Amino acid sequence: MAAHIISASWHDTSASTAWGTSLEYVCQSFRGSGDVVPVRILFRTALLAALIEFAFFLMIPFTMVAYSQRFGFPKVGVAAALMIFCSPVFSISGSSAYNDAATVLILFCLFYSLQIWDRTRQPTVLVIAGLLAGFSYGIKYSAFVATPYCIGYVVWKLYRAKQPIVRPLLLVGGCALLLIAPWWIKNLATVGNPLAPFGNKVFSITTSRRDLRRNT
Repeated sequence: MAAHIISASWHDTSASTAWGTSLEYVCQSFRGSGDVVPVRILFRTALLAALIEFAFFLMIPFTMVAYSQRFGFPKVGVAAALMIFCSPVFSISGSSAYNDAATVLILFCLFYSLQIWDRTRQPTVLVIAGLLAGFSYGIKYSAFVATPYCIGYVVWKLYRAKQPIVRPLLLVGGCALLLIAPWWIKNLATVGNPLAPFGNKVFSITTSRRDLRRNT
């Protein structure tokens, strides 16, 4: 009965929106089957994307608390995590089918891993940092600054400590490139510009929108 009520009320207000269509489809599926959450719903609507984003959002405050406990200021970490978790704008973004919360979490994990490496100097931590930097580029192209930040941080710390730079630099840069290169290859194959949507004038993009629609 609840499914009927929700479906009817949503249909009267905003059934033309994407979420209205998704919720209406969910209610219809609930009425037609005994499943609690039919798997086909998650893959046919925006619900799956929103749930994944919400999972990233839930992990942010816990990661902040873990960071603060590891480095000796747990109360500050809990306060900061509560401020993030209770922020209205961030809560809306974290429960929608976007990638902002995922970007925030990966960037913070990158910062977290670099702080651990600065204390331990373990090469395996550099592998994690490089992969996180490359993965942030895959989530959002504007997060490409994570890679130069990661490399610059490692080089600066090693330079000040008068330690070898080349091998750690190749390690972290290679791990980042491992996740960045597929996107460059995809962009080069589809639009002729590995850095798309940036640098179109440099690479002299000639592919029209009509050609792109035809190819897709």
